[in-house]
Amino acid sequence: RVASLDVLGFSKWFAAEKVVEVVVAFVVIAYFSVREVSQMAAARALELHSPDNVDPEVLEGLAYCAFMIPRCFLLFAVDLLLSPVLLVLLALSRAGVDIEPCRKLLVECVARPIEHDPLTFLGLARSWRRDYWNWFDVGFLVSAWTAFALAIASGSRLSEDLAVVTTIFLGVKLCSLVRYTDESFARFILMIEKIVYDLRVFVVFFLIILLVFAFSFYLFLGH
Repeated sequence: RVASLDVLGFSKWFAAEKVVEVVVAFVVIAYFSVREVSQMAAARALELHSPDNVDPEVLEGLAYCAFMIPRCFLLFAVDLLLSPVLLVLLALSRAGVDIEPCRKLLVECVARPIEHDPLTFLGLARSWRRDYWNWFDVGFLVSAWTAFALAIASGSRLSEDLAVVTTIFLGVKLCSLVRYTDESFARFILMIEKIVYDLRVFVVFFLIILLVFAFSFYLFLGH
């Protein structure tokens, strides 16, 4: 409705209509944001509760480099951010203060999660990021918050492109919610998922052929 007011220029039903719609939009988007963050936190906590750390000593060559490089970079970045705390702990240890509890806390909360998986340490647990519906939820939240910010900002209007993208993500989000309401809806959406997954190779080759012919005809007829 806000998009119809800003993009299409529809008239308001009553004077304070946009204010009411913006408030309702904020409540809805905030609810789904908190819900998504809670799911991410729960998935991260569950994964770190029983981590399946890989022993780097069994890896060789490029596999060892691919395993260690992101962990070393992230650990270095976190050490830079925590450098004031580390310097204070170093000074306390030299002064004879027992810093063993702090050291264990840093190991448990920073070092071991990074060793397990850098993305999991950042909040993107493996189970969460492997479910592509979650990425649609992120796209929905980003586009919705952006549209909300433009809607409430003075002197700005919601653009057509952003309205289209937000509408698409809203439709996908609706499909994601509907599949939990009824078993028949869930079976139908699962069937669509399997069809798209089985056609992935054909779609890739079809897009390649389509792009080749499109560029060829553009070069041939573009002049």
